[in-house]
Amino acid sequence: MNTVKFNLKKALANPELVVYRNKEKPKEWHWLKTADQKSYCIVSIYTHGEMLTHTKRGFDCAYLGNSEYDLLLISPKRKPAKKK
Repeated sequence: MNTVKFNLKKALANPELVVYRNKEKPKEWHWLKTADQKSYCIVSIYTHGEMLTHTKRGFDCAYLGNSEYDLLLISPKRKPAKKK
């Protein structure tokens, strides 16, 4: 499974593409629209049933960019280029 950097707009349009860096899928995740967008405005529930908080860029608040629980997006499959 190929992944790309988390993008909130794309994630909201395609919530099924959200995964953690360790390739697990969150049980659920939510963007808190009324939360401070410069802080931790995304929450997710991982397989152990615990809640994690994330920045708008998908970073796990405990590690800020170096966590197996940072949010990423599954990269859409690209069609191979046609030969000329």
